[in-house]
Amino acid sequence: MSLLEVRDLSVSFGARQVVDNVSFSLDAGEKLALVGESASGKTVTALSTLRLIENAHLTGEILFNGKQVLKMPPEELRELRGRDIAVIFQEPMTALNPIYAVGDQIVESIELHTKLRGAQAWGEAKAIQLMEWNNQPPKMFVRVNTLKTDPASLLARWRQEGVDYDFVRHDWIDENLVFLLKSSPPLARLESFCRGDFYVQDPSTLLSVRELKPQPGEAILDLCAAPGGKLTYIAQLLKNEGRVVAHDIAPDRIALINENCARLGVTCVRPVLSADFSAEQTGPFDRILLDAPCSNTGVMRRRLDLRWRITPEEIARLSRVQLDLMKRAALLLKPGGQVVYSTCSLEPEENEQVIENFLKEQPGFFLVTQRQLLPWVEGVDGAFVALLSRS
Repeated sequence: MSLLEVRDLSVSFGARQVVDNVSFSLDAGEKLALVGESASGKTVTALSTLRLIENAHLTGEILFNGKQVLKMPPEELRELRGRDIAVIFQEPMTALNPIYAVGDQIVESIELHTKLRGAQAWGEAKAIQLMEWNNQPPKMFVRVNTLKTDPASLLARWRQEGVDYDFVRHDWIDENLVFLLKSSPPLARLESFCRGDFYVQDPSTLLSVRELKPQPGEAILDLCAAPGGKLTYIAQLLKNEGRVVAHDIAPDRIALINENCARLGVTCVRPVLSADFSAEQTGPFDRILLDAPCSNTGVMRRRLDLRWRITPEEIARLSRVQLDLMKRAALLLKPGGQVVYSTCSLEPEENEQVIENFLKEQPGFFLVTQRQLLPWVEGVDGAFVALLSRS
């Protein structure tokens, strides 16, 4: 029996069909997460079956270790998260190289990935580096939750639990704060996970909180807070000493915030649904984090549907939403306060240009610093962070 068997598989995203009646099998000894050529000559791209199930319409059969993936209940599907299960599809030739094809829409807009705002250009070589990055399986990083444990105690626990880890170092994170999980039993079976000793989080997501510099006793707003990774890191830096309002737009997102706060031992956070949010009752704030909804082009290897879904028109729409959110944040900030704007996008329309347009309309604010993390340079998810102060 093969590790992975695909029978008569078809995959569509809306009206676009990207896989048409494909069958193949892969054995345990074969590499599942590479771009290459199949025996039939079709382009092979590593995709996570679970992500496809969440974001696309699939017909046919996918068997993993003999189990029908498409018929699994949600709890069993969660067990598969993080596994490198590949499916194949045929992509059109591109001007760059057919092996790096990533879908008609995003290839059309690859020009968006050839320039940074200003004189420095990415160029074709760097665009290919980005595409190569997006076709690699994402790694799992975790943040130590110092509200519950310390790095030495967690590493000792991991050795008992059979977790293989490695150290992670970047200039924006403290030593022994983030670790790479090279292999582990399913997280839900780890006592260290269940009791909240760590949180799964890419290192790039910590930069915005570091720039925010939350201080104990301050009033802080996380304007788009779910699922709570940055939010709970704020609480961790505050040592639960402060007033943190976690705002989001839907009850299920508030429920997710509550769930993560409870597991991680966060007690200084007050989740507030958008419909119940009142600036008079909750603000003003010393610091505001706006992790804005965005195109997610910096995390494309984790969001596979983006290869077909994202368009230049959607990026333009998102930039308008992001500017509106920045204006809303401005109304909630104390004089002398600071706001951090962040995205996981690589698009200047969603990053530098949003900040430029905001500053043109809000003369009482000034830019302190901004930074773009590029996946092929830093080895983390793409991210943009800007720190602004109010006069």
